[in-house]
Amino acid sequence: MPTAGVKDDPTYNYDRDVGQVVPGKEQHPINGVTFQQAKTYCQVQGKRLPTEIEWEYAARGNTNHKYPWGDKEPGTTQVCWDRIGIGTCPVQGDRATLLGMNRAELDSKNMQGVYDLGGNVFEWVDTRYASSLSTNNTPCTDLTNECVIRGGFWGLAGTNSVFLGSSVRFASNQSTPSQGIGFRCARNEQP
Repeated sequence: MPTAGVKDDPTYNYDRDVGQVVPGKEQHPINGVTFQQAKTYCQVQGKRLPTEIEWEYAARGNTNHKYPWGDKEPGTTQVCWDRIGIGTCPVQGDRATLLGMNRAELDSKNMQGVYDLGGNVFEWVDTRYASSLSTNNTPCTDLTNECVIRGGFWGLAGTNSVFLGSSVRFASNQSTPSQGIGFRCARNEQP
């Protein structure tokens, strides 16, 4: 079965055929990798994929905000979305997809110091998909077909901001790469 990739679609940022980032996409999130590729990358870095509960806490903290940045509806200068056929946005340090915003404009109570949690790419988390958010965080294993993805992605149309919400979660086949799915690594707290 052929796998779509950079030669078929310029919205991919990682070329699996040569195992490297597409030239000119060095500041973009890696996308088009399977769950196992994302997990392996994090392990090589001495890190791991976050669990779904960790991801949710990073997006919401102790608040119940609608979006990772608060309750204000997003625009295309704030979040990387509504970019059908264009693809991801570059990530610029701690501002990430909150384009044009700075720390003073963000809700620090909600952000937990983590940015880029809405838009750009959905993110793999190491939790097996269940019909609702679970507190047991069952890891997504080789025996599990569907893993949870969180966030939102660049291809969402501007009228679907609900899909950028902090509570939005989807299932994805762990062996199917997509230009709409990427990842971030987590690390254990240092004593």
